[in-house]
Amino acid sequence: MTLSPVLPLPCRKANRRIRVSLRLEDWPAADRDAWRALFTTGDLFDEKGPGAHLAPRTRTSLENAYGRWLGFLARAEPNGLDQALGARVTRERIVSFAQHLAETNIATSVAGQLRFLRGALRLLAAEQDWAWLLTIAKRIEARAERRSKRHRLRTSDELFALGFRLMQEGEAAFEESGRITKDAALTYRDGLIIALLAVAPMRRRNLAGLTLGQHLQRVGGSWIVMLKASETKNRRALGYSLPARLGSALEHYLERFRPILFGSAAHRGLWASAKGVPLTGNAIYDAVCRRTKTAFGEAVNLHLFRDGAATFWALKDPARVRAVSGLLGHEPRMTERHYNQANGINAGRKLADAWARQMGTDPGHGTPAH
Repeated sequence: MTLSPVLPLPCRKANRRIRVSLRLEDWPAADRDAWRALFTTGDLFDEKGPGAHLAPRTRTSLENAYGRWLGFLARAEPNGLDQALGARVTRERIVSFAQHLAETNIATSVAGQLRFLRGALRLLAAEQDWAWLLTIAKRIEARAERRSKRHRLRTSDELFALGFRLMQEGEAAFEESGRITKDAALTYRDGLIIALLAVAPMRRRNLAGLTLGQHLQRVGGSWIVMLKASETKNRRALGYSLPARLGSALEHYLERFRPILFGSAAHRGLWASAKGVPLTGNAIYDAVCRRTKTAFGEAVNLHLFRDGAATFWALKDPARVRAVSGLLGHEPRMTERHYNQANGINAGRKLADAWARQMGTDPGHGTPAH
């Protein structure tokens, strides 16, 4: 059996009006009951379920992957849902499922979904060997075409500057009209998000979850963003001290711009929306991508802010680049990848400078040097 058809399929945009995953309450009764039993917490006299130790985020990922698999079966082979859990998972069906996923996902995402599906199956049918499913996922990953991020990468100083340009636009709109409009408040808010991320490149879930009075602390004359270990992916507490200029911008947002946004007084979320509720992680992602694409021609997604931070420090202070792992909350070996990327960027800059000198031009502007 070949997996080659999985990879070259064109990736189309998913139709969000069609539900592709079965909700837990719509699973076959046996699957639903078995899943819920996995996460019983028990007490001193009862045993915990085998999945009780998993973090909520991991549990959600496994549940979504299994629901996606059941949703595929419900449309492609509905009779398969009547089979026993282990019997319905065959190699032929998994290959068809992978091909189905590849219609709207890149290969690495397909492989990730299969890994999470395997994780769910290892809990639901622990007596069976699911190593073959991991092998399929690895094959897809090995054949996946890696998309270069370099053309979209922006260093932290560039992103920080963009954030302040947007905030200045919000201020200028106020000075021109004498009042703060919703659009001016949203522009200022988005600029603050971008500038904050440039300094504190946290993950999407943490950024969206920032709450007034909980994660933002004023220590002396400085603002600090504090994340508890239980809130981070790697279970490490993180703290980000904001530069004075950014701290002042934050105060300005809280005092002048945030109150303009509808319903902001009714919740404690730092990032107020125009809908009376805090911005979701997806809404923040869309706003940042939209603003950065307008500014740079290419969208800089939230995760690229982490690449930008590591690359910025590798360029600015190579001797201390490993310390950036604390900023990002991951292992030092992960930061080495960005260090190597920064070396490549430095080499490219030196080549460009040498070429400019040879051609008698100014490398900064591409115009004849005087």
